[in-house]
Amino acid sequence: YYCNDCDVHLDICLLLFFFLKIRRPPRSTLSSSSAASDVYKRQAGKYLLVGTQFASMYVIDGPGSVQPILEGHFEEAGANMPELWGLDVHPTEPMFCSSGDDATLRLWSLDLGSMILMTNCAYPSRACGFSPDGTAIAVGHENGAFSVWDSMTLVPLVSFTRKRQHKVADIKYSPDGRWLAISMGQGNLVDIYDVKRGYTFVAYCDAVSSTVRRIDWSMNSRFLQCATSAYELIVFNVPDGSVNQASEMCNVTWESQSGTIGWGVQGIWADCS
Repeated sequence: YYCNDCDVHLDICLLLFFFLKIRRPPRSTLSSSSAASDVYKRQAGKYLLVGTQFASMYVIDGPGSVQPILEGHFEEAGANMPELWGLDVHPTEPMFCSSGDDATLRLWSLDLGSMILMTNCAYPSRACGFSPDGTAIAVGHENGAFSVWDSMTLVPLVSFTRKRQHKVADIKYSPDGRWLAISMGQGNLVDIYDVKRGYTFVAYCDAVSSTVRRIDWSMNSRFLQCATSAYELIVFNVPDGSVNQASEMCNVTWESQSGTIGWGVQGIWADCS
């Protein structure tokens, strides 16, 4: 199907690759609506460089020889403003995961500077996070569901579980790995699941008057702090979901600080703000 001296054969190669998807690369971003946006080949060159509308680049060297050199998140035709939402770093290895509007979960290598694995999550997502031991990735979806995936193979470990109708805003495992907290964003609450009991729902935290933007766990996994769009800082006991006075939590050590409201980030705000 490919010939250095024949433009007709080159056209056939492109047609087969981008529309019929013959021998497409495994785990690539190619979909049924993929299309080439640019093609480059030197007159006497051996390789064909192809860029797609979905933020990917491939090198074609003869029939069946297609190598991805750049891949990224994308949005299917007809949608606009695709966004990457979920991002988390592996607790021990030089890699991170990402997810977003394209309904894919991706694993990236910091050493290689490239994607090493991806899977289709079926639904757009708003957050993702590694378990403390790095073996699982929890994904919070736009439709209010969450799913859990093996971090080395991206095989599903927990099928889509949906208790709420609101978009997930944040998702985090507790440092001890026992609990999974899911912020339901505009639902103004946070759900708590028991990981050791097969991700069983155990409680919800709902003493919130506005959208929960970010959640963070204490190092001892006993407290969960929530930063809201109304600039509130609310601290819950886990697992019962009762509320603590934020002023009494000033000496608590937190495993992370992703919210812009909290004792540890007072310095970013102007005096009396």
